[in-house]
Amino acid sequence: MNIRRVSHSRCIPERDGIALVLTVFLLVMVFAFAAFAIDVGYILLNQNRLQTVADSAAFAGASSMGEGDSRWRAYVAAKGMSRKNARGMGNVLRYTDVSFGRWDMRSRTFVKNHYRPNAIRVVVRRSFRNRNPLPLFFAPMLGHDRAQISATAIATISEKPPAPHFRFLLDGDMFDNDVRDIEDLAGRLGVSSEDLISDRDRDGFLDIPAGEQLELPTGQRGDEAIFDRSTFTDAFPFTESSDYTMTDFLAEGTALQDTLGTRRLQDVEWSYRNAPHRELVGKKVLDPVPGVNPVKRRCDIVSLADNQTVYLSPVFKGDASMAETNRSKYGSPAANLQGERRGLVAFKIVSARYNPSGGSYLPLVTIEVLDPSTFRLDEVTLDGSDDRQSTEIGLVR
Repeated sequence: MNIRRVSHSRCIPERDGIALVLTVFLLVMVFAFAAFAIDVGYILLNQNRLQTVADSAAFAGASSMGEGDSRWRAYVAAKGMSRKNARGMGNVLRYTDVSFGRWDMRSRTFVKNHYRPNAIRVVVRRSFRNRNPLPLFFAPMLGHDRAQISATAIATISEKPPAPHFRFLLDGDMFDNDVRDIEDLAGRLGVSSEDLISDRDRDGFLDIPAGEQLELPTGQRGDEAIFDRSTFTDAFPFTESSDYTMTDFLAEGTALQDTLGTRRLQDVEWSYRNAPHRELVGKKVLDPVPGVNPVKRRCDIVSLADNQTVYLSPVFKGDASMAETNRSKYGSPAANLQGERRGLVAFKIVSARYNPSGGSYLPLVTIEVLDPSTFRLDEVTLDGSDDRQSTEIGLVR
């Protein structure tokens, strides 16, 4: 029997070609990962740069709107800022990518509105349309040599409420439980008029609801209800070297005194060290306030009507009586403000008219009571320099 030897060498496949294919495949994968790692990082870096350009452009445009300029001027401002910050990126901002509208803070949405805009939206791009797409490094090997990126920013314009101005001190002749408008309001609210002009909720302010308008008397000659401290600004004691501050004084005698931790100033006796005049050394007063003057000229009271200026005043239950009116003694009148404090009131004087009762009666003023939660006590000014509305510009997206 013949046994034939069979050789299996012919059954072994050739492996050299497979190794080459695997090497090429691995190189392609390496380049793909390099493209992903380097190019994606490069895209993110330029995306951040583009966002900075968008933010600055939107802020510049909103600032121009805040100055009362037209939409075209706002676009020019945004365009100029984008050109300044996008050097080397080409034309990133087109006119059609600037929109004006209203920003709703509650829903955080932007709606185009060209009639009463309070916001500007800017979209900056590196795109084929703008002829400035972002060139890539490794991606061209995979057929993608350019990337399109964009960034959006929205800036809003808002009116900052004016800071209240501490100019006047008011007494019971103005806020009293028998004033007709106070009695009528108390009846509508189902409370007593005494409760209405007190601080029952202990926030430091009278409990008259914000938004209410009341016509109030301003007293009579010889028994005035409004005292003006701005006439003697230099003599008013709230200076850098004084022992107590304006916040101390405004909070005095109210629930705010404990809340804010201010100094207790009631029933103060002037010492030699802190008395503004030597004649006051050893004198004791409830509220040491040298330098206030009763407002007793009818024309001065009528001229106070101004729907923009915001005042904040302490209200006294009794008279803010004058301790001394002889300027030759103290340099200015000094009020001892005898009487219990009712609290504070923030208000605008929206109108004023001469009192029909005539005689010695001073004019009637209509005030609008404001919400005290919209400002802080340390925002109150003495000189009134910040008592007008100002514009705030902010980025919201």
